[in-house]
Amino acid sequence: AKLGSSNVGFRMLRAAGWREGEGLGKEKQGAKEPLRVWKKGDRRGLGTESDVGHVVGDPDAE
Repeated sequence: AKLGSSNVGFRMLRAAGWREGEGLGKEKQGAKEPLRVWKKGDRRGLGTESDVGHVVGDPDAE
């Protein structure tokens, strides 16, 4: 995926001397494309119940 010029990372790379199509690193041998990322929604953390919205404690307590 191509980064747009409004992307913060794109602007930071350009300010550091990087040019579009070049690899990263001293010898320009590194990645030429942005890393693909995605959000995983199936991990809620250690000790959580499987029900989303599970109430812990007494909801009527003041």
